[in-house]
Amino acid sequence: MNMAKKPSNRVRSETLLISIPDWQEADQILKRIGDLQTGIACIEANAKNAIDDIKTELQAATGKPLADIKLHIESLQAFCANHPGDFDKARSRKLQFGTVGWRLSKSIQIAKNTMQRLVELFGKKADDFLLVKKEVSKDAIADLEDETLREIGAKRISKDVFYAEPDVPAAVDY
Repeated sequence: MNMAKKPSNRVRSETLLISIPDWQEADQILKRIGDLQTGIACIEANAKNAIDDIKTELQAATGKPLADIKLHIESLQAFCANHPGDFDKARSRKLQFGTVGWRLSKSIQIAKNTMQRLVELFGKKADDFLLVKKEVSKDAIADLEDETLREIGAKRISKDVFYAEPDVPAAVDY
């Protein structure tokens, strides 16, 4: 006699749910969610404080060495500026422990009205000099009628989204 199992047509959920027999238990679950959220807020606040403390310690530990590095670089710059003949045509000089010299650095400084002046001067060609990121504003097109949305290749999707909102103190200072 063959006792092989028949394949089950039953679909199993990957998530095991909590059995909730009544509204009192549902209320207790909301309380538990609130307690968990409060606990997470406390952990996050403690982590932020710890991170702030570490940043303060880091700043204290690296402040003097960074100031020393700055002083050494400024001193090397002054020394090299006082010995221009040692560079000949080269802009740098290789030493045993590194290289000193000058490299050309270019930057553009713009005024507050540079964009406006670009537009005035170049008109439509000003776009060649401007960074503009265009994207659809879902908030703006939300007011359009459904027919218009269809014409532009968009559609309104309405759905009920469940929420569970426990009553917890709004501002808990840890």
